[in-house]
Amino acid sequence: MNFDAGNYQGWVAITLLVTEDCNYRCAHCIYSCGDQSAISAENYIQDDILNKLPKFIEGINNLKLRPLVVIVGGEPTLILSEYERVLKFCADLKVPIEMVTNGWWLARPDTTKRIFTGAAQLIAHGVDYRIQISNDTYHEEFRPDSLKGEGLDSTLRQRLIEFSKLNLTEHITLKPRLDKDIVPIGRGSQLTTREIGYHTGSCQASLGVLSFNPSGELIDICCHGSQSYFGSLDDHAGLLLELGRQFVNEIRPTCRTCKNQSAQWKSTRLSQIAKEVRETRK
Repeated sequence: MNFDAGNYQGWVAITLLVTEDCNYRCAHCIYSCGDQSAISAENYIQDDILNKLPKFIEGINNLKLRPLVVIVGGEPTLILSEYERVLKFCADLKVPIEMVTNGWWLARPDTTKRIFTGAAQLIAHGVDYRIQISNDTYHEEFRPDSLKGEGLDSTLRQRLIEFSKLNLTEHITLKPRLDKDIVPIGRGSQLTTREIGYHTGSCQASLGVLSFNPSGELIDICCHGSQSYFGSLDDHAGLLLELGRQFVNEIRPTCRTCKNQSAQWKSTRLSQIAKEVRETRK
């Protein structure tokens, strides 16, 4: 199996599901996150898993591709000290970082200041760090009253003015609304076809995405919850990228069937591909 960087668009997004804990239970959540009864620092990605990232990123650089780390959940900022631990580790990797959050912390000046100050410190030290706040009807149901409706946008604007000296206007934004662009897996499988939108046809996955759970296992190759367990952070990034590309090209799965189809493909094709890899290395 020969790796061709031309199959990708220059970037590889390493998406870290740093915790499955969440203070919301959104109906569209592809990972069915949100068991508040079990919120714990132990559920966050641990240092022994994070320590695998430098070698993994080195592999991406050797492929002449650029790495990007995306921090997601669950809710990454649910335990602020854990979020800060993960963020500091990722910042030391000297790669661009994005974080996706439900923005619960905007409702309070103290938590906003902590998030904003941490972001400003990283940016001042040359880290390309951006925060995107989820903005859709599914999150809306669980927001505090002050952030419902136009409150989310107006509160973000207000907080950016309050902390204007930090110059974060270009770094903290609302995500585009995705009210009907929903993937029909996880809790999203309970939504109607009208609510789901176009994710009912064959795979439209963009290549160059590798998502890992808190245990470092590959769980997603499309950022739409493919549940493709083809490896882990212990494997070379090039191998995982090619496995994902071959699976999509050979099977063309639908979102609803991807989990079962990827498991079947893994059981029948991985051994054959491993043999091909060994032969190319002789």
